[in-house]
Amino acid sequence: MYAEWASDPVVQSLAFEDQRHHAVLLCLKCNGTLDRAIAPEQRERIIIRGLGLDSLSATEAKRRLLEVGLIDDSWQPKGWDKRQYQSDISTDRVRNHRKNKESGNVSVTLHETSGNSFRNAPDTEQIQNRTDTKTKSAEASSAPVVITIPLNTGEEFPIHESQCAEWGTLFPAVNVPQELRKMRAWSLAKPRRRKTRRGVLAFITSWLSTAQDEAKPNGATHAPHQRIDNSATARVERKIAERERERERFGNVIDSTAERAD
Repeated sequence: MYAEWASDPVVQSLAFEDQRHHAVLLCLKCNGTLDRAIAPEQRERIIIRGLGLDSLSATEAKRRLLEVGLIDDSWQPKGWDKRQYQSDISTDRVRNHRKNKESGNVSVTLHETSGNSFRNAPDTEQIQNRTDTKTKSAEASSAPVVITIPLNTGEEFPIHESQCAEWGTLFPAVNVPQELRKMRAWSLAKPRRRKTRRGVLAFITSWLSTAQDEAKPNGATHAPHQRIDNSATARVERKIAERERERERFGNVIDSTAERAD
């Protein structure tokens, strides 16, 4: 089926059922039913049965298709031959490709046939890209699942071990498993703000990027790639230590003031 059929103004002028009747006739032409050398009465019965109609309804459908010039009086689709490209017949193309492959002239063959190839068919590079993508997806899905993130649909989005390892390389100052647990807790606590399947990876990356920035306080001089404990317990301990230092400084100021008063 060629894509032009969907936008053909003549086809679009038909009622939905007649569009289907025309599509079925194209199929009957393609599989050879319309060109079989059989008795006319038997051929007519086969066509009517193929259309899924009774005799009266088939006669009316044929009249309507004849009126717009899509078929002739013998049910044959008009304009059939001009829509058939030589490359649609794969036998000769495959034979020529194999012949040129043996002679080392494959690139010329592909170039020469690309212009006449079936317009709706994917090229070799597209097919290879799809295959590679499916292979990578299969490899990722076979890795162990570390944790899952709830989605807005109620489904659980799996995070695999290989993804955690890569994020650990990209965000060296972040405890990735710990941050993923926080994301899961956040998603459980805020169901209305859960992410979609398409947006969840961007959400994770943004979260880890923020955690990476927050793991390096202003003025800190950590060694490259040194992991900083940014857990809740560690943050509380750092806050307590900071307050103790503030109290110590405040106490020193009071003592100094008292000495000057004496």
